[in-house]
Amino acid sequence: RRAGSFGDIMVTWRASGGTATENLDFFPLIRTTVMPENATSVSIPIIIVDDTIPEFDETFTITIVAVAGGARIGPVSSAVVTIEANDDPNGAFGFTSASSSQMFTEPSGSSATPVTLQVERTGGTVGVVAVSYTVAMADGSSATADITPVSGQVHFTSGDTSKAMMLTIQPDILPEIDEVVQVRLVSALLSSGQSVRIKSDANVASITIFANDRPHGIVQFSPTTSYSSPESSADRILSLSVFRSEGTFGDLRVTYQTRALGLSEVAAATGKTSESFFTVSAPGQCTNGVAEQVAGANVSHCANLCLDRVDCLAFCYLTNTVCRLYTAVSGATPTPGATLYTPGSRTRT
Repeated sequence: RRAGSFGDIMVTWRASGGTATENLDFFPLIRTTVMPENATSVSIPIIIVDDTIPEFDETFTITIVAVAGGARIGPVSSAVVTIEANDDPNGAFGFTSASSSQMFTEPSGSSATPVTLQVERTGGTVGVVAVSYTVAMADGSSATADITPVSGQVHFTSGDTSKAMMLTIQPDILPEIDEVVQVRLVSALLSSGQSVRIKSDANVASITIFANDRPHGIVQFSPTTSYSSPESSADRILSLSVFRSEGTFGDLRVTYQTRALGLSEVAAATGKTSESFFTVSAPGQCTNGVAEQVAGANVSHCANLCLDRVDCLAFCYLTNTVCRLYTAVSGATPTPGATLYTPGSRTRT
């Protein structure tokens, strides 16, 4: 109300739809309102309907059609009301829940591993939209050596609700630990350049690449090195070198144990047979001076048993696969039917 403000006046108005529809998009509560004396403005109550239908901005017009109480209608007698869209008529974009987290083992050789991520469009499906993405390691560093491409676009036409994003995990021979790659949706644009919403809770997909090339390495002694140390009257330290090949990620704790080797193991390690440590003294059956008798043995088994026992000086092998061990050679009497083995020229020390 401009100019004078004497007296109460009654204002009558009407609503006319533009792109908005009365009683569907908005509801006028009353058609007439009273402006009291000395008042210069008054509110017209209208309910705007918050529906779930994806729509663009819509408008309707309010027009003053009559006033009573001595006032008259001024030159600006109508107002356009815009109902702004809030239901993503062009859609809202994000990764599907199934694509939000995926896991793969790093490929070996020259074969790459394909990865498919699904980008979905919810809400409206109107318009051609280009969704741009970038790919980087979880720490923000470049992912070029591990996955391609590291940027690109997925294109939606009107009516499209889902599109596939194709990536490729590249093989390499570098020892690496498990890695996490993040694919991020960075923008969605209409052909006009207008921005479309990216869903903040679905704009990142994580791809875990499990290592396949021993990132922590292989620990071993040198396969071509043997160690020896002469016995001495005083204690001495023998240092053995442990080597780590391939990956070198992380600190390692190497646990080891020591044990004395039996003479049979020494013989095997040096390419000899256990029997070569003995000579055949006489054929026959051994009957006297038995230290221990073992059934189910063969000659090699008997020789191993005798070599590994400090108190065994000879053994007798019977044809019925029975082995007898002796602590004294003089107590072993060979008789027909068996063979006596006594220390030979390669007598153990």
